[in-house]
Amino acid sequence: MSVEVTQPPSDGQRRLRELLDVPAQLVRDFVWADVRAGLVDLRGLDAPTRFLVVAGFGLLVGTVLALLFNETWREQFALVPQQSGAVGRGTLAPNALLPVTFFLVAVAWAYGLAGALHTHWAVRIAVNALYILFALGWLNTTGTLAQFAAPTTFEPIELLELGILILSVAAVPTVYLARARRAKRQAWEWLVLFVCTAAFFVLIQARGVANWRQFEIPLIVGVLQSNLASYQGFVAPLLLLAGVNIALFANQAARWTTEMADGRLSRKAFAAALVIALGLRVWTVMNETLGRVSELGFAREMAAGAGAAGLFLILTVAYLGVTRLSASRAFSTDTLTQRVRGIALWLILATGAITLIEFVLISIAQATPFLRTWDPVRAFLFGVNDFLLAQVFDPWRILVSVLTLGAAFWLARRAAREAALYLAITAGLALWYRVTAPEGWLGALSGASAERIDALVMLLLVALALYWTATRSLTRERMAGLFFLTLLTGLTRQTDFISSPFSPFLGFAGIGFVAFGILYDAVTAGVWANAESKTFPRGGRIFIYLGYVLLSVMIVNWALASHDLKNIETLTGSVAWRGMELFGLPFLYAVGVVTISKLIKDDAMIPSADPKDDADG
Repeated sequence: MSVEVTQPPSDGQRRLRELLDVPAQLVRDFVWADVRAGLVDLRGLDAPTRFLVVAGFGLLVGTVLALLFNETWREQFALVPQQSGAVGRGTLAPNALLPVTFFLVAVAWAYGLAGALHTHWAVRIAVNALYILFALGWLNTTGTLAQFAAPTTFEPIELLELGILILSVAAVPTVYLARARRAKRQAWEWLVLFVCTAAFFVLIQARGVANWRQFEIPLIVGVLQSNLASYQGFVAPLLLLAGVNIALFANQAARWTTEMADGRLSRKAFAAALVIALGLRVWTVMNETLGRVSELGFAREMAAGAGAAGLFLILTVAYLGVTRLSASRAFSTDTLTQRVRGIALWLILATGAITLIEFVLISIAQATPFLRTWDPVRAFLFGVNDFLLAQVFDPWRILVSVLTLGAAFWLARRAAREAALYLAITAGLALWYRVTAPEGWLGALSGASAERIDALVMLLLVALALYWTATRSLTRERMAGLFFLTLLTGLTRQTDFISSPFSPFLGFAGIGFVAFGILYDAVTAGVWANAESKTFPRGGRIFIYLGYVLLSVMIVNWALASHDLKNIETLTGSVAWRGMELFGLPFLYAVGVVTISKLIKDDAMIPSADPKDDADG
């Protein structure tokens, strides 16, 4: 009998295997350890509810992918003109997008309604009222409410359809009244509510398609377009938060890379990597600055640079003020990172309160019957809306910035240093942007763009690196801090690449920015959704989140696939970048200020994983 002897791997094979294991080990040690805490936790949920959660996130990923490959709709399916659209290609929508949109809207509302069923009574009322307004808006814009003015013209089949439509709407508050105080059966409640929402939208679509076939005019496409477009104010908070998510990801990616390099490279190799990173960034900002000087002139560029330098003064005052007012403990960038999204969300809601009120007023106006007797009601609603936009919008944002400064002072006195610093920087920058706008008090200094701020930051980092090198005080910790800040500034400037790894090949711009921000938000949604309280249980949080995000992404997807030129730029670029500028960059500036202050004090921002390397070279 022969015994098979296994040959041990050679030294070359062992080294190759270790080399191949490095990426997986790095991802496991640095990336997965941080991402894992943000994943939605399904433990404790029953099997049907877990299935619905997984299915919901699957639909979310699918709709986000549809954003990235929105042109596929137009290439694969026939295009239908929108009667209410603008002249040109923006009037065409793929016919297959119509049933898909109706289906996803019904699913999204089922998630939102089921999630709110066992929450606080105020949340239940708000979600119910919003859905009823949404449904009445559909009944009104399709002419169904106007039909009740002439009931004798109804055919039997129409009476049946109208009866089902009314019952499907009325069934939602009925389910709430019957189930709100009973034991939670979330999956079955979702199913009942989905039957209600699906029945409503199936009949709306069926009636629209029947009229389309009868009169050969696709009015239903225009109605869908107008209803989804009216929900831009509803979508805006998610898009603004997507900009904050990009900032959070840039910070996390820079930290992961720095920890990997600090843990794997010797001192000499790490110093070489820092020199290369600084050199590439300096070369980039120099070329950009020279390009702006040749385009605008030296005097204009210097004035804009002075406006950008004013931001450094704001950062310094904010840091010193919070430090002076609060207790003597050190700042924690980890605490700042953990809290920034929640604080940013409240800031977004406060800043966009007028936009949200506008959305409610438009929803009420759309639900008001198109009959002569109701004309004064609609005129009043639109009048109030115009007044808010013309007279209240700008003063309200200034007031929010002032109140934010007050909140920063209050939190600093209570030793909440990280939140106070972020709020102080956010409010200070918002006010500075306003006074240095072309029409502001310091309009001559307008142009404090991210590019000019980046150039000044790089000058500061290079100056610190040269000073510490000359004084022989460039410790491993300072090298890691400079490397981290260099990567962070570079990633912040590469928003197109961060937002979508396909952008260099497929030419995505704001689309990828929004898509990545939403996906990153979904991956880290567990930070909020995994919490549990009596008035807001975990299952309800997850369902409400899925409902809101699915509806929002579907609205953006419709604008992209239909080439809605009126709304596509707002939904896919300007709003998300505005969120990055107003709420994301202040977070990165706060991280930078705290990091530099620690490096100047020779504190360790990122501990060296291999202290013995400090003796190398």
